[in-house]
Amino acid sequence: MEGAFDADGVEGRHAFECEAYLGLCRRWRDLPKPTIAAAQGRSIAGGLMLLWPMDLIVAAESATFSDPVAAFGLNGMEYFTHAWEVGARKAKEMLFTGQPITASDAHRLGMVNHVVSDDRLTEFTLDLARRIAVMPAYALRLAKAGVNGSLAAQGQDVATDSAFALHIAGHANALARHGDIIDPAGIERIRALSEPGRRPSARTTHPRERGTEGDGAGTAQDAPARRQTPRRPGRGHRASAEWVSRPVSTSCTRPSCGVPGSGPPAVSASSPSMSTRSWR
Repeated sequence: MEGAFDADGVEGRHAFECEAYLGLCRRWRDLPKPTIAAAQGRSIAGGLMLLWPMDLIVAAESATFSDPVAAFGLNGMEYFTHAWEVGARKAKEMLFTGQPITASDAHRLGMVNHVVSDDRLTEFTLDLARRIAVMPAYALRLAKAGVNGSLAAQGQDVATDSAFALHIAGHANALARHGDIIDPAGIERIRALSEPGRRPSARTTHPRERGTEGDGAGTAQDAPARRQTPRRPGRGHRASAEWVSRPVSTSCTRPSCGVPGSGPPAVSASSPSMSTRSWR
């Protein structure tokens, strides 16, 4: 997709998100060496993309996990493996409501491997990494390749490609309706999710949807005049995460697992204190 990042409209957005989000997650997933993530606090949308590609997840008792991206008019985040992480029905509830999953529920559903107290998170994760690191490197790579192969046989990449196309369709719809790549009323809906008793609005109240100042309403005929030139990829919305990375040792940067050659065993551990996506 050389040059596509600078393309106007959906083409540029598609190219950017395919590389920066979906592609990056798959490269993390396919690293030939084992990876561990330590989750503490809230992992929201893009924060899940820093967790789910990892082989093992250790969660602190305070950890919660959510993907409220439907509030912005999209199907969910770009790395759409929800059904594999929590099962199809829980994935639908997670996406439909935007409500977080607790650490204990995530463990029960198989999304995380262990739940420990917050003060033991680092110690437990590093101890787990050390136990893995003494195993033969080649055996670890074969084991990981075997499990990842089963995910491929289940059609995970085909499913995430399809879901990613729907994600881009959501951006295109928002761009046509609101002049932006997301529904601007999403912020209000997210706030309503976190405030008991507050009802989220089902309609946008963004000025571009209301028409001219003072008339209180817009018409379908007004919409084209209100649309703006689409923002360049990377400026429409940005994913940010407050992460503290604690590497046990360096991780291989080969783009796919396959069955690579020998090398010293390595496990990388990262600890997100809070992972959020900020939309602009």
